[in-house]
Amino acid sequence: MTNYAEFASALTKTYKKGDIIYVPETATINMTGHPGVVIPGNVTIASNRGSNGSPGGSFLLVFFTVGLVTRVSDRTMFYITTDNVRITGLRLEGPHMTTDPSVGENSKQRSAMDLRNGKGLEVDNCEM
Repeated sequence: MTNYAEFASALTKTYKKGDIIYVPETATINMTGHPGVVIPGNVTIASNRGSNGSPGGSFLLVFFTVGLVTRVSDRTMFYITTDNVRITGLRLEGPHMTTDPSVGENSKQRSAMDLRNGKGLEVDNCEM
């Protein structure tokens, strides 16, 4: 999968524990303009970060303009609301390259992931 439409389509399937949604190392999936994506349970979203020096596939969320207002499409890239989700070997890039919560639109801190009621979330080998 190499774009948002393919990723969104993959998320509509039912998964059993251990199933993988693979993002090739050359892919950059642009999440800009899309609401926070709910990740289904029992799935691993993976790329090959670190394998033979690969940076891994990436997800990108940047600013966009509506009229004269510049905004971020959503404050969170992924919502995890169910059990047994793993995110591994990916790069997640948002609009703010800082951990300072006073920086940004309305000075509200953003996050790559929001865990809500899910158990067994594993995030490893990622660059955020």
